[in-house]
Amino acid sequence: MTETGVAFEYFKGETPISVCVGTWAAEVSGEYWIEIETAYYQVTDVCPQLSWAKRPLKAPESIPWLATLLLPGFFATVKSDSADVWFLNTSEVVFFWVAHDLVRS
Repeated sequence: MTETGVAFEYFKGETPISVCVGTWAAEVSGEYWIEIETAYYQVTDVCPQLSWAKRPLKAPESIPWLATLLLPGFFATVKSDSADVWFLNTSEVVFFWVAHDLVRS
């Protein structure tokens, strides 16, 4: 967590299951986007069949934003329509806004 944004990961035991990067500062949003984009390409370089993007990745045009990359270790044991997916997505958003509010208060 910094003055301009946040980056965090979720784990299930020792297995990383998601990478999250978000910002609320327009002047550095490109730097935050590079972090999540790099993580995405690292995953797809190792395992190209996981490249689910239908078009090239594009940074959000407005802030604040939170980008989440779900990693293969998550879907190895969880179905995409599982309550675990809902919980993970919700907790990532909550963590982002708590970080935002803590920094800006």
